[in-house]
Amino acid sequence: MEERESSNLKGSVILIAIVILYSVVNVIGRGVLSWHIAQKEYHFMMAEVFCLWLALWLLLCRKMTRIQRIGGIAGLGAVFAWLHMIFLPILFTGCYVVYLVILGRWLKGAQERPAGLCWDFFLGSTATILVFCLLSLAGLGRIGILRIWVLASGGALTVLQIRKQRSAVRRQEETGEGKISALPVGAAKGKKSVAAAFDGRTAMSLAPAAMLAGILALVMLQAGRLNLTVDFDSLWYGVRSHVMLDSGRGIYENLGTLGVVYTYSKGWEVLTLPLAGLPSYSFITAMNLWTAGFTLMAFYETAAILLDRKKALWAPFLAASVPGIMNMSGTAKADMITLFCQILMIQTVFRYEREHNRKWLVLGAAAGCVSLTMKPTAVVFSTAAAGMSAFWLILERILGRVRESS
Repeated sequence: MEERESSNLKGSVILIAIVILYSVVNVIGRGVLSWHIAQKEYHFMMAEVFCLWLALWLLLCRKMTRIQRIGGIAGLGAVFAWLHMIFLPILFTGCYVVYLVILGRWLKGAQERPAGLCWDFFLGSTATILVFCLLSLAGLGRIGILRIWVLASGGALTVLQIRKQRSAVRRQEETGEGKISALPVGAAKGKKSVAAAFDGRTAMSLAPAAMLAGILALVMLQAGRLNLTVDFDSLWYGVRSHVMLDSGRGIYENLGTLGVVYTYSKGWEVLTLPLAGLPSYSFITAMNLWTAGFTLMAFYETAAILLDRKKALWAPFLAASVPGIMNMSGTAKADMITLFCQILMIQTVFRYEREHNRKWLVLGAAAGCVSLTMKPTAVVFSTAAAGMSAFWLILERILGRVRESS
């Protein structure tokens, strides 16, 4: 069975490579993009991406601790972002993303599920949108007040997180090394995992390291584009939110005939309101870059439910290799966050199939509902994702009964 699956996987990879090569030759070599490939800027960009991939690959293949590896990747990314004049927006929005993750983790409490940074980001973003809407209903939805709310609640959450960590360490010291597994969630890692992160030197295999380096290089490629140009749709939909969605009291004021587009669902614009009106539009587009990272992480977590960790890495690698997906991270529009919610919808189906816990179906429905607040066309695509998920569950149940009867 394993040999047959391996041969099927190799055959699929070869077939995909042939299709991609044929498409590249016809679209880039002889098609509409033939002009672009002749430009010197294109050659420079390809050389830059290759050098970036090579540096990341060599870094991942070296034997080093987890902390050293993360620090090396962060340092390389910081230098790249600084040279492309996008360092400050990425750092600033990164702090906002950390706030959303911490908020989502606090909302989960001590529960183990849903697990992962993706669900922390989802829950924190959903709660933040809800709070901003409630403040607007109370006439307190000005961007300045929203920023004060984020700073105040973020400070409170940081204090709570520090106290929780200290309490976990104190409880671990009282319990002893032999009883680490009995500690609550968050404390179970303890000193052993911290020591392993600093002392355990490991090196990634060549193929997984090459794929992970490719993912990171393609994400950084989008970062290098953020502060150069902005498309019209981003201007019309996103980066003018401080004018269109903040007339003094919040997002529910009557805009008259200023723009019919602003009667659409604006969940993403509401979430990024604290970033609106800053000296550069790239603060909002940088937020989409972080969301792209969470989307690729969601691809990996979803694939890892069905495959081992090395094979699951193909999912984010192939997703990052599709320009139609990654280009969404360079705009101020809601496409990427909508895709993120839809991947979570699919993930909950696989998790429910494995655990038979209805909580996952509830979370999948929640992700679908949140996606509808982000983008009008989510009505089509999220409904399609929900329909495919329902069909999958029904088909699996029918096949299960057939197997039991036979």
